[in-house]
Amino acid sequence: YRFHGGEKNGRLRLVVKETGLEELPAFLEAVVKRDISRVDGVARDEDRARRIMRSYARLQGTQSTAAVIKEDLAANETGAFDDDTVYSYINALKRIFAIEDMPAWCPNLRCKTPLRTSDTRYFTDPAVATAALGIGPGDLMNDLSAFGLVFETLVARDLRVYADALDGKVRHYLDVTPDKIRQIRRRLRHRLRRTANPPLSAKTKIHRSRK
Repeated sequence: YRFHGGEKNGRLRLVVKETGLEELPAFLEAVVKRDISRVDGVARDEDRARRIMRSYARLQGTQSTAAVIKEDLAANETGAFDDDTVYSYINALKRIFAIEDMPAWCPNLRCKTPLRTSDTRYFTDPAVATAALGIGPGDLMNDLSAFGLVFETLVARDLRVYADALDGKVRHYLDVTPDKIRQIRRRLRHRLRRTANPPLSAKTKIHRSRK
């Protein structure tokens, strides 16, 4: 997908163009039919792999556990399977670079504030997530919540690219205390205001008073 934004006549415009969409289904089929089993020589069920990728796409941007994914799949599973089975599929998808979770960042190991330390679920390429869900640009524009999750995956991917060029890493941070997040936001807004409107120096004040 290609996104073009801008403002025209005082209204925000967002144009989505379809590029290379015909290649996505073929890529997805190659992953679930061949690559996910060939990566470590373990035979894996094609339909289950497809459902896990669909569930992963629905849960991208969250810290969902294997138990949540398993519950998401339970309605369509005829046989018993456990968390280890889910992790087997997930690890195989990671090895073929279909998905790439983002580890958590802890600023202080002795911090008393509880932190969410689970990895955040992301696809390496957000376009593959849309293929797993079977949706296109029109569907995303009609569901802005889904669009937001796909866009977040896109941002995470680009941040990784830029960070890698600087020999850096990208981590996520989420405090489980909502008040703490609001305090951080207030401090950031306060700093931005101070940066945008720096205090006048004594010389600037004198110069302005003479005018």
